[in-house]
Amino acid sequence: MRTLPLLLLALLSAAALPAQQGTKGQQATQLRQMEEKAKNDIRLLLEAARFAKDKGFPKDQERILQKVIKLDPKNEEALRALGFVKRGDQWLPKAKAEALEKADTEAEMKAKGMEWVDGVWVPKDAVADAKKGVFRHEGQLVSKFEYRQFAAGKVRHPKTGMLIAKEDAEKAATQFQLPDGKWVSEDEANKFHADVRTPWLLRTTYCNVLSNLPLADVLATYKAPIDEGYETVKQIFAGKEPSPARRPTVFITASVDEYKEFGTRFGAGGSAYGTFLADADFDIPQLGGEFRVALVNHEKDWGAYWVRHAVGMSYAHALGAEGGVELPLWFVRGVGGFAERFYTDGVAAHFGQQHIAKGGVPSMNSWFKVYDINGENEPKTNDALVFQAAFNIAFGMRGGDKQATAAMMEITNAFAKNGAAVVKAIGAYEKVLAEKEKELRTYLQQITRK
Repeated sequence: MRTLPLLLLALLSAAALPAQQGTKGQQATQLRQMEEKAKNDIRLLLEAARFAKDKGFPKDQERILQKVIKLDPKNEEALRALGFVKRGDQWLPKAKAEALEKADTEAEMKAKGMEWVDGVWVPKDAVADAKKGVFRHEGQLVSKFEYRQFAAGKVRHPKTGMLIAKEDAEKAATQFQLPDGKWVSEDEANKFHADVRTPWLLRTTYCNVLSNLPLADVLATYKAPIDEGYETVKQIFAGKEPSPARRPTVFITASVDEYKEFGTRFGAGGSAYGTFLADADFDIPQLGGEFRVALVNHEKDWGAYWVRHAVGMSYAHALGAEGGVELPLWFVRGVGGFAERFYTDGVAAHFGQQHIAKGGVPSMNSWFKVYDINGENEPKTNDALVFQAAFNIAFGMRGGDKQATAAMMEITNAFAKNGAAVVKAIGAYEKVLAEKEKELRTYLQQITRK
């Protein structure tokens, strides 16, 4: 899991603080003098209590506040500072108030037919899904993190889809919130998010998106292909989707240099192609979890293809992770390549013709053993490897060969069972493909004629 250098941030913040005025002894003397001057004056006693808090004298602060309460049992500042919570007309200790609130909420929710599952209240008919980490809000699948946010009254930003306070909805019509809470114009937000360390974070219908491109470019160029890629991949798995807590996540870099830097740090050879899957999960606090991110090289002609591929890889990896297995590289790339190169017959025909020009279907017996996307390969070699992996999946889905179709369906069904079944089914499919080179070549000719 990748983490941020929070310790450095804490040190920088501490360094920026001004030195405290006076020594502890001098401050203690000043506090005693303030108390003596105050006597029974509530206003002056509260000033002394604030001073005690600011200078790090918690016991003195509490003692002074208790004195205020004796003089004025309903003094709100003192009660709040002592940790009391107002409930109706009563001030109660925080723990007692929370216990009563919890009991009231429980009674209210049960009266509505709700059940408590893994820390959240859900309708009875949603209990089974909730136990699997699947929640729904207004017809959309959401993670438990999001479900809790909605329950607390948050709403989605109209452009980014990220969760914001309901009272900020009017601002969100034209503005965007930065991490420090400040709301700014789109131009200002673009400047902030242009740094690869502080990218935009968006949510499409199905996926999470990070990018340091301008927001308008992300929405215009990538939003539709991302969701279309998801819908294309969904066909491979007969509708089985990753849980919302593992939603496919892509990072679109604004420059080739940034993409290469990410490749060096997180992707090794896989970054020799226009997209690759990071080698570890990224912790994204704004999304409430860890996600395996697929990195995408922003490129005028190819970016919209590569981002489909990225969604497919992230989708496949998420399903494998839920089953506790690392899927074969060719299969993960094949799922991504299917989203990239088989989302329409015309696109499949175009790339199929290019594949024939590069040599067509290779010897499948050896192909699975040597499959690898790396920087030592010629670009056309990596390109052929991507297409062949995608073509292998397309053949099982659409090629019309009964044996291959049955073997592909076994893979699909295995994802509803367990990881071991998936690995076994993929291995069986590889053997079928190795025996079907003639049929593969025939199907390749068929798709190029469409």
